[in-house]
Amino acid sequence: MADRSSIVNGPLRLERLTILWNAVEAVVAVGAGRLAGSIALVGFGLDSVIETVAANFGYEIVERGSDEWVYPATVIHHESA
Repeated sequence: MADRSSIVNGPLRLERLTILWNAVEAVVAVGAGRLAGSIALVGFGLDSVIETVAANFGYEIVERGSDEWVYPATVIHHESA
């Protein structure tokens, strides 16, 4: 069986690429939107900022291992009358 590091190297590389792509996309879109006076383009850039934050969170989950990020589920029991 493969060790954890060999299994997660691919997803980590993909997350790093996603973070880089979204960061560049955000800077270019916000800058171009401001120059053009386009609120839609600025909004697209801000969406890319949100995607960058989400990708960074995903990167942290994969890098640290899912055991640290798993929370116990709350189970609500319903008793019929």
